[in-house]
Amino acid sequence: MLSSMAFVRLDSSDPTVNPGWTLPPAFSDRIIVCDRDNPLEGLRRLQELQSRRPGRWVGFLSYDLAQVLEQPRPSRHNPVLPLYVFAHVGPDQPKFDGKLQLPHHRHSDVPLRADFTPTAYLAAVQRCKDYIAAGDIYQVNLSQRFTVGLRQRPYQIYQRLMQQYPALYGGYLDFGDFALICNSPELFLRVEPLSDGRRRVTTRPIKGTRPRAPGMDVELRDSIKDQAELNMIVDLERNDLGRVCQIGSVKVTQPRVIEAHPTVYHGVATIEGILRSEVTFVDLLCATFPGGSITGAPKIRAMQIIDELEPVPRGPYCGAIGFLDADGSMQFNIAIRTMVVADGLVHIHVGGGIVADSDPAAEYDETLIKARAMFAALGIATPESCE
Repeated sequence: MLSSMAFVRLDSSDPTVNPGWTLPPAFSDRIIVCDRDNPLEGLRRLQELQSRRPGRWVGFLSYDLAQVLEQPRPSRHNPVLPLYVFAHVGPDQPKFDGKLQLPHHRHSDVPLRADFTPTAYLAAVQRCKDYIAAGDIYQVNLSQRFTVGLRQRPYQIYQRLMQQYPALYGGYLDFGDFALICNSPELFLRVEPLSDGRRRVTTRPIKGTRPRAPGMDVELRDSIKDQAELNMIVDLERNDLGRVCQIGSVKVTQPRVIEAHPTVYHGVATIEGILRSEVTFVDLLCATFPGGSITGAPKIRAMQIIDELEPVPRGPYCGAIGFLDADGSMQFNIAIRTMVVADGLVHIHVGGGIVADSDPAAEYDETLIKARAMFAALGIATPESCE
């Protein structure tokens, strides 16, 4: 059962890049949880309440919600956690002052394990390449999950993560029986009301990763493979936004740039458009969720292959964490670099985009690079590479 009191906070390493994201730690006793029998009803209720109550609705959308929105085909995995949970933080809700008790999570001594052996992950990458060669897809995002016992308070893990490896779209969401520790660098959606009454929507997909080391930014910048990988996703995102935006308004406002993050370099582009006046929050999700950078292209076929090859459901990983404000604005990240705490365990999903010329060993090692900050926050060593 979910706790009757949620605890949430949002943090950014650079609020000038994503104004409005930050939310001081706060409690909430107004919670909307997905109804498995009618998942869209709760989202419609959320969009109704958005403008009726001052404050902010903070929560997450599980990647597995895609089975409702995109309906690629029935999944072989049964979601373990709710498909979404949102908590309302208003002026009358108690702020965290160190006196109120945070939710308790039991600890365990389970050693680190992975759902893929390195050999099995390499074989799955090769299977993705086979699908690409056969013409099923151009690109697919493949991930693996590490699991280890929880040995400390989840909130302490989050604080350490943000202090040592601050991210643009960080967040901590604790719903009692599970918690999310997010350190995401990627914007999924931002909706901003404009002075003329229109609404601008922005997405910033990431593709291409190198470790934060001398010369690696130049290597990433000059990589034809990584350029092509991002270009495919930019085209996909432009098409998705075109389904809900005014004709001719969707534009790539910032072509590919290389961004520096605490442990990695990433390639990122910015796409913007003007939403049509009748488009709702649910309409926007149906057109765009989940993000193309963590599925692949074509999106639905890529999602089917992900479901076939990944041994466990993704859950909140590769979904979205964010908020809806009373003024009509909203922001959601892509829930990558995200740990899920549940049942005395910490789950860490990491993945990457597979294209025709991907090297399986390099793809495996890229997942370890992305997990490095999370392993460090947990105080455990990063597993060895394939090489």
